[in-house]
Amino acid sequence: MANVDTSNFGEHLQFMYDAEARWRDENWRTTISEHSSDIDQMLSIIETFDKWIDCLPSENEAKNLLGREIYTDANLSIHLACFGLYKASYMSLRSQLETAMRLIYFLDHPREFNLWHAGDIQWIKELLAGSDVWGREYKYFKLFPGINRFEQDGAAPKELWLIRGNSNLREIYHQLSRHVHSGGPYLQTRGSLAPSYSFDDFSKWHGAFLTVQKHINMLFALCFPEYFAEMDPTDRDIIFDRAIGRENEAYILAACEI
Repeated sequence: MANVDTSNFGEHLQFMYDAEARWRDENWRTTISEHSSDIDQMLSIIETFDKWIDCLPSENEAKNLLGREIYTDANLSIHLACFGLYKASYMSLRSQLETAMRLIYFLDHPREFNLWHAGDIQWIKELLAGSDVWGREYKYFKLFPGINRFEQDGAAPKELWLIRGNSNLREIYHQLSRHVHSGGPYLQTRGSLAPSYSFDDFSKWHGAFLTVQKHINMLFALCFPEYFAEMDPTDRDIIFDRAIGRENEAYILAACEI
């Protein structure tokens, strides 16, 4: 923006340009100074989606389109948080989670994907009786054997369950939606009009970011066990080390029958 010719700017645009340059630069420098290791960690985590894009069917249109979007939403969330735009960064996280769940459905439903991609969503309510392709209470995911093996008594601890019981997916989606719908404690303009860096706000968002990446990778592993099994073991290790956690590896592999 330093090379932009501002000579023709009106009064209001000039004010916005100058103000944005100040807060954007200040928030960016402060954030990367205070949280450099966290940011580097998050950038390494989203590389896990390259592993999924590589192992899922190469000619699948849904994978090729939505795979890029999943990565981009995560990357955008990081950038927005670094600028102090915490509300928007949560919105990108919810978009990422939604897109990941849609990919699980659309990978095996090319006709429905083409309808959705063209903007036709009426069929979702008529055929699936829900507001999106995962159905009410995420029931679509209960059709996957990997999910069912993971969420049976004596398998993974219940606090890891994604769909049943105190559903992690439901709670994560609910928390992200509170930012999207501007719940009282989740407004962008708390205290000042201009976005500003907050250690506490960044830390809370960072925790949410890690949670979303973990659960998307868990969903992919449990819903795509055949592709996860065929993945290069080094790439599987990266997914466990960076996103899911080694402490959960045995539960995931057992459910995937790997």
